[in-house]
Amino acid sequence: MSNSTRTNIFIKIVGLIFLILGITTVFYTVSTPLVQPLVGVFFLIAALLIGSGLFVLLADLK
Repeated sequence: MSNSTRTNIFIKIVGLIFLILGITTVFYTVSTPLVQPLVGVFFLIAALLIGSGLFVLLADLK
């Protein structure tokens, strides 16, 4: 396996981890009673994690 292939696999795994962290953040934010101003912040963090994870997973890295 070449070095660029290993790098691409590592980056895809990191993207998958970001996606899983974002989804679990949304799940725990919805299922936990929080102060209303904090809910928006947690949803923003989750959206950023999900967006970056999807971007990395769908990007064609060369």
